Formats: sequence, C-alpha cells, structure tokens
Amino acid sequence: MKSRSTLVRAMSVVIGLVAVALVVAACSTNSSSSTSTTSGGSGSSSTPTGSPITIGGFDSLSNPEYSAPETQSGLQAAVGDINAHGGINGHVLKLNFCNSGYIANQELACTNQLIAANVTALVAPSILADQTGREYTAAQAAGMPIIGTQGLTPPELTSPVTFPAGSGIPGWAYGAADALVSQGIRKINILTDTNGSSQYFASFIAAGLKSAGITPQIVTADPTSDPTFSTAAAKVTQGAEGIIMCPSPVNIPKMITAIKQTSYTGKLASITALFPPAILQALGSSANGIILSSQMAFTTDTSNSGVKQFLADMNKYAPGAAVDNTSETAWTGAMLYAAVARNDKAYDAASVLNGFKTLSTPIDVGTLAPYKVVGAVQPLPQYTRIFNPTVQIGAVANGKVEANGKGFVNPFTGLKG
Repeated sequence: MKSRSTLVRAMSVVIGLVAVALVVAACSTNSSSSTSTTSGGSGSSSTPTGSPITIGGFDSLSNPEYSAPETQSGLQAAVGDINAHGGINGHVLKLNFCNSGYIANQELACTNQLIAANVTALVAPSILADQTGREYTAAQAAGMPIIGTQGLTPPELTSPVTFPAGSGIPGWAYGAADALVSQGIRKINILTDTNGSSQYFASFIAAGLKSAGITPQIVTADPTSDPTFSTAAAKVTQGAEGIIMCPSPVNIPKMITAIKQTSYTGKLASITALFPPAILQALGSSANGIILSSQMAFTTDTSNSGVKQFLADMNKYAPGAAVDNTSETAWTGAMLYAAVARNDKAYDAASVLNGFKTLSTPIDVGTLAPYKVVGAVQPLPQYTRIFNPTVQIGAVANGKVEANGKGFVNPFTGLKG
C-alpha cells in the first residue's frame, strides 16, 4: 500500500472544485470574549471511569491510489491524551474509525454507519472520492457535526454542520500570495501546468493577488511541447521579483530545476500541500528558501506548545505513524471537539453541534489560531464556513519547513492592505 500525504488530498479536491465551477471572489451561550487555552492536558490527570463517549472518523487506509492512515493515527493520539487527562468530564472518549477506501459509495457508507452508531461527532473525516456532497446532506439531516476538516471541497465550506479547522484551499492560495506581498514584492507571476486542477488553483492565487492590486502573468508549462519547462521558466521569470508555483505535484522538481537554470534571483513561493517530506527530500538543497503557506502550525516549530503536545502524543499513542499535516489536523480536530464537549457538557451529537454553533470564547489548541464561530468574519462570502481564515508562513531549510516566527496571519485582510 502506498501512503500519500496532504498533497494528493488537496489536488484531488481542486478537481472537485472545477467540477462544481465555483468562482473565487476577489474580494449564544458562551458569552466570554477571552481566549481559552486548551489541550488534552487541560483536564484532570485521573483515569476516566464514566460511560463512554464516542467520536467517529474515516479515511482511506488501503487504496493504492490514495491512502492516509495518518488521519486515524492523529485521532488515536488525541484520544489517548484526552483520556490520560480525565476524558470528557470523567467520561472515557472512544474512536470509531471506518476505512472509506477512497471509494465514493464507501465514504457515504462510512458516514451513515457512524451516524447509525450514534457517535457524537465526525472528526476530520476525509470525503474526497465523492464530490456530490451526499455525506454532508446525510450529516445535516441527522444533526451530526463535522469537525476539524481541512476545508478542501465546496460542501465542507458551505454545509451548516461543518466546522473546518482552517481556511482550506482558499487560505492556502491567498497565503502564498500574501507571503510575497507582505515582503513588499509587487512584480509577481504564477507558474502552473496544463492540468485542470492546477489551472484552477492558479485562479485562486490570481484572485488573492488581484485583491492586493496586482495583476500577475500566469504562465502555463506544457509537458508535451516544453518537456523540460525551460520555455515556461524563461517566460515566468521575465521581470519577476516573485513567482508562485502551483503545478501538479509530479512537476514540482522539474519546474524548480528549470527556474534555477535561468538567471532568476527572486523569491519562490507555493503551498505546503505540494511540498510533503518526500518531495522536499528529493529536491534537496534546491528547495532551500522556497516560501510555503500552511493551514496548520509547522510540525518543526517545537516552541509552539500545541505542536510540542501533538508530537509527544504521536510518539506515545501512535509510535511510528507519520507526523505530518494530515495527522496534525486530525489531532487538532479532536482537541477542538474535546474543549467544546467539556465546556458545554455535550455528550451527544445535538449538544456538540449546538456547542460549536454558539462558540464565542476562542479555543486555543496551539496548532491553529484561536478558534471561534460566533463573531467570526467570513473572508469570502460564498464560503460561509471559514471561521479561521489564518495561515502560517515558513521557508524550506535543509529539507524541512521552518516557521517565519510571525505566527498565524490572515492573508485575506493582509492582501487588502
């Protein structure tokens, strides 16, 4: 079985975005306004003895085209930590995980199976093979909250029962644009390829730059007529101080090599989904200095208390499992769930859903910006479920992405000045 990381997830979803032809615009019970810092360790250290509370999750574990066991590992690590610190107000937290196999009908079957099992929430489920939105319709009908997803499909960003962890594909794209603009760079071009998903991703980046008053040149590298990408590289570097790359992942190494062979000395930027550890290792020193935007805190940032706890939990409760953006997102989703369930004494789906709908006290788990729902400002009107519009920016150094030290930033407002 060949395990793939977030890059497959992101690019698969962009194809779904094309299919529904959405266009990116250029554009209470909790009363406290203070920030609540939380992790699994915020509970007591006693062993929970109360009746079990169950969360559900699913992802592909066995499909050679796409599999992400990291989702299950991240959830297991969080559940282990939560139970080690008293569970949910003394109740044992359990995980019911379904193997969706990257099969459309199986993703729906997992959704219905977990709803029938009376789980209290679906946490970080992966709905990629099925782009119809049936799973979200089923969850809405059942009053089942969907928590901590990556925000990669239109239903995720519009369904009234979803609470994505971050700003999804729009945030990634706008973040890459803001990473350059915030450094005072104005002459920015975009390099993509002929793949439809890549072209659509480029439109997100162009929309972000347009909101900053920049009209980029979009250059398409054609692997058929320009197999080394040298022609495209010569064109995209012309007069550019910054280049944002958004090709199919397989073309990343070739694209960087072509750019490096020109006299270009400006900045290169992209998103973390296209630069997983395997590609960073393959690129070696040629990747040094590339700027990347991320929905989550970088796993290399051990000064971040949330990242430090996540790494410790993975080591203890899921030893040997991949530590990446996918497992980190799943862990984060479970920690958000636990904080709301504890605060609202939410022990069934209806209570958890209400707890999230009325969440006005920001929850800070460290791995993403403080999270709230009530009062959250939507950066793009057509995506009504972006409650956390922030990203982090980092740069590649010696095979790893190091955070720039500025923490979480809002690229949507940043680009507008």
